[in-house]
Amino acid sequence: RQVTTGFVSGASGKAGVFVRLSREVSGRVLLKDLSDGYVEDVVGEFFVGRLVAPVVLSPVKDGKVELSLRPSDIRGEGRKTKKVDVVPGAKVGGLVTRVEAYGVFVKLDDAPVGRASGLAHVSEIADGEKITDLKSRYLKGDRVKALILKVEDHDDGLRKRISLSLKPSHFADDVQEEDRVENDNDDDQDDDDQDDDDQDDD
Repeated sequence: RQVTTGFVSGASGKAGVFVRLSREVSGRVLLKDLSDGYVEDVVGEFFVGRLVAPVVLSPVKDGKVELSLRPSDIRGEGRKTKKVDVVPGAKVGGLVTRVEAYGVFVKLDDAPVGRASGLAHVSEIADGEKITDLKSRYLKGDRVKALILKVEDHDDGLRKRISLSLKPSHFADDVQEEDRVENDNDDDQDDDDQDDDDQDDD
């Protein structure tokens, strides 16, 4: 497979990332092909103008091509899907498959057979806020991050009934840690720039 370079021309939490490869050719990276793991902020991470080096998945057709930014694809290792541990307390990514008045159904990323989907009850959607219209907040196909609350045996004895929570408070520490790492990287870059300035002065 061919690895190429291009600039991000657009990004969406539903459609994926669009890449301009040349004046005549553009490509799209589907959400599932953005990473070997979960990408929480697609638009923020793949901002317009960012230089990327995806691998080409399909032949060019009508000036368009399918791409992948999965490190395993770029390294030519093939798809190595690691099954997530579906246990209480685990934080997982997923895709909204259905929205009802009583809750949101989510298909979990890389979950084992029989534990592929769960339900976030309407009471587990927001912190300290009563939600009256779930369909105004979630649509089929939305990417979400969920906390597994409970895993119980289903009536058929084969599947598991999985209870989820989508409350933002469960992921506040994750966001703070990401911000800390980003700030550390910025500080390191500032130090490097200062060192370069000092050397220029010498």
